[in-house]
Amino acid sequence: MHKKFFATLFVIYLACLAGLWGFLIYAYNAMWIITAPHDRNALAFGMVLFAAAIGLFMVFLLIGIGRFVYSDAKARRMEPVVWTLVAVFVPYFIGLIAYLIVRKPLAENCGMCGQPVLETQAFCPYCGNQVRVQCPNCQAVAQTNFTFCPKCGTRLPAAETQA
Repeated sequence: MHKKFFATLFVIYLACLAGLWGFLIYAYNAMWIITAPHDRNALAFGMVLFAAAIGLFMVFLLIGIGRFVYSDAKARRMEPVVWTLVAVFVPYFIGLIAYLIVRKPLAENCGMCGQPVLETQAFCPYCGNQVRVQCPNCQAVAQTNFTFCPKCGTRLPAAETQA
């Protein structure tokens, strides 16, 4: 899903860049860009075209970052709109870096029904399938393939899946 969006975004970027460059070249040749005759050289105009490409790239980069953060925050059950605004509008990519540091891990899905299950839940709240084992000593929740409790070291009972 993300690859298709970013490929489409890149094609739109190239189309916008071609349109912008075409307009700038036409404006330059039609003398809409007022310059003195001795200022009309290829290097200065090339710098204008390069600056336009970089500026347009930054706009599309922010669109891509916004799309990534929105969909990722939604999948991680965070506030997608808030994190998208932080990632896009906090300068120097500090918002994006902050999001990447504080984001929650992806929720696990139940093996039976496919619904998301929190890390603290031993059973799926939708179908009742046992997704984790609870320690009989300290009541900590551990994964079903663990032999010993990661919190207290007690041997865990074998996990029994419910049908």
